[in-house]
Amino acid sequence: MAAIFLNGREMFESYYELLGIEQDASLSDIKKAFRRKAKDMHPDTMSNPTDDDLDAMRRLLMAYEVLSDPYKREEYDRHLAVFRRKKTYVFDYREFLQNRRDDLESQAKLVFFDLLHDRDDDAIGLYESLRMDGFSVEAYLDREDAMDCLFLIAEAYEKRAEPAEAVNHLLRLSAMEKQKPYFRHFFDEVILRLKKMLITQSDMDIELAMMYIEELLSLGCLSDRDEFLFCKRMADFAIKTDNTAVARYYLKRASALNGNLSGFSRLQRKLLQEEPA
Repeated sequence: MAAIFLNGREMFESYYELLGIEQDASLSDIKKAFRRKAKDMHPDTMSNPTDDDLDAMRRLLMAYEVLSDPYKREEYDRHLAVFRRKKTYVFDYREFLQNRRDDLESQAKLVFFDLLHDRDDDAIGLYESLRMDGFSVEAYLDREDAMDCLFLIAEAYEKRAEPAEAVNHLLRLSAMEKQKPYFRHFFDEVILRLKKMLITQSDMDIELAMMYIEELLSLGCLSDRDEFLFCKRMADFAIKTDNTAVARYYLKRASALNGNLSGFSRLQRKLLQEEPA
């Protein structure tokens, strides 16, 4: 058995030895080794496979599953180094991605990796350099990873006091969630952040904030209560920019969601009750 022993007791199986490859093997080498081993070890090729045969195939599949996934491989190598108690090659996933500068998929994964590992400045620095050429994480990451990445990008921009960028990325995430739910009940956190930046603490340009709220309302992803709050905020912005018609439109929309006028200011109630000229 390809295993590591400590004080005579099996502690950690070496998946590299199980597949018959070196620890710096490429993904292509791993796939070839797995196919070669699987042909000899698969129970379907045996007339009367034993429990040991089944267990051996299970371990082979586990070895392939771990080593063919860069995330799992990086974690596995760390454990392997600990149990071997000596200097050994460790697969550096981040370095692997960094060295693939011309591969946009790898660069998208690097942005995501850095965000997941609290390297926000590195992630945003790389992300902004890529955006100059029209790059988007949605184009290069799996859908779920892209949505998680958009949330982390928005969070990073919010920390950097760039609410417009944060809102922009949360809206992209919201559009994807509307098409096919992934965040589900965690989507409430997205809406809470949008309310914070567009309603509670809004300090961005009014016209830009109005454009973002209009986009959010068009997605149809809000509860009646939240739609009421955003419509009311739109009316506030419209009043500040002397756009009476827009203010009245959103006040009527808000009123349809909540007929209780006590939630409106005196000016808002006046506009709501006036007939347009």
